[in-house]
Amino acid sequence: MGPVRDLAARLVAGAGHGKAKGINLLLYGSVGTGKTEFCKALAAKTGMAIWSIGEADENGGEPSRGERLASLRLTQRLLAKRPNALVLLDEAEDLLAQPGLSFMGLSERIHNGSKVYVNRLIEQNPVPLLWTCNDVENIDPAVVRRMSLAIEVRTPNQPVRARIWRRILSETQVRL
Repeated sequence: MGPVRDLAARLVAGAGHGKAKGINLLLYGSVGTGKTEFCKALAAKTGMAIWSIGEADENGGEPSRGERLASLRLTQRLLAKRPNALVLLDEAEDLLAQPGLSFMGLSERIHNGSKVYVNRLIEQNPVPLLWTCNDVENIDPAVVRRMSLAIEVRTPNQPVRARIWRRILSETQVRL
């Protein structure tokens, strides 16, 4: 992912230093491809602090869409004046995707939530926001267009996976 990784790093680092508004990166791809780890590595590469938000409600249970949105709004306000901050909203389908009905291969979007509200969240966020999801099929194309950068994270090829496993085994001192 070298060139796109470097582009993403320049984009978030520039936003973190210059306080540009509306910087959003969408990372999408199959489960287990490393989207969340990519976000953490991007933060480390750029020397930025990353906050993962909206993963649980105040009681540690499953958050609702409204609770995740409230967490996002609060975090954006709290970090707005902090330099070098990044926000990660993992598994963002419940905020970005419009669930659809499918009948004989045809799908129809159902809008449950304000499209303009989501658009403004993307356009006006003061802290760079990293969104991860598994699929962009049910995300309105207008939302995807508003992203500063959309990156498809594919399953690494066999040599790369082998290198990752060798590194993990070496770090953990596990022998196979």
